[in-house]
Amino acid sequence: EGDRQKDAEERSQAVEALEAQLAEAQAAAADADASEKVAQLEADLNAAKDVIAKLEAEAEESRALEDGRQKDAEERIKAVEALEAQLAAAQERVAQAAAAADASEKVAQLEADLNAAKDVIAKLEAEAEESRALED
Repeated sequence: EGDRQKDAEERSQAVEALEAQLAEAQAAAADADASEKVAQLEADLNAAKDVIAKLEAEAEESRALEDGRQKDAEERIKAVEALEAQLAAAQERVAQAAAAADASEKVAQLEADLNAAKDVIAKLEAEAEESRALED
């Protein structure tokens, strides 16, 4: 019975030693798992930082393109405004030319009317002269 008790104690001590080793192994495994998780989290963080950097670069590029587009649009608007001003000036010149042409037509018409009136006057004077001659 002493041997059994001794064997039981040895077995108990062996079990306790194994349990301690198991606890140490579990702690080491937990540490390794934690280290692995930390390494994975660091890798994920670095990947997220890369994505953020890419997105910031794309946003900056997009802003630069938008600024360029806005400048182009402003230049186009200025060009259109300049063309509109040129068109308005051309329309004014056309209106002036039309008015001048209209005035020329009116002058020509008045000259024709004046010549017709002179012809009528000449006829009337001739008739009056003939009438006086007949009276005499």
